[in-house]
Amino acid sequence: ENPTPTPIRNTMSFSILLLISMVSHLIPADASEAKIIFRKSLHTEIPYTYAADFPINITLGIHNIGTGSAYNLKTSDPWPRQYFEIDGETEAEFAEIKGGETLEHNFTVTPKFDATPEKPLLYVRGFSAELSF
Repeated sequence: ENPTPTPIRNTMSFSILLLISMVSHLIPADASEAKIIFRKSLHTEIPYTYAADFPINITLGIHNIGTGSAYNLKTSDPWPRQYFEIDGETEAEFAEIKGGETLEHNFTVTPKFDATPEKPLLYVRGFSAELSF
């Protein structure tokens, strides 16, 4: 039995759900003393507004707080294309990040679902981005 999706009428509920999914991840250090912090952040023109036709700017930040380099970094942040228009690439590759450096990858998604009596607002859960190196 599939429960009916809960309409989101309060953007705060949706933003809290997204914030929970954006918790920064500390990746264990390797032998080169690279210490990587990977962070996903969402920015909207109107703060905490996640609604149809309002673009959401996504920033994937990679911070090396260690002294050594990390190599062959790959980010991935897939968004469901049936619910979002995507401007830019949701995946990126970087050859190296040196100690003390920061790299960023940016793209924009725009929700394209809308509400009508026949088609209520959809509940789309937030999700984490991934980093490998």
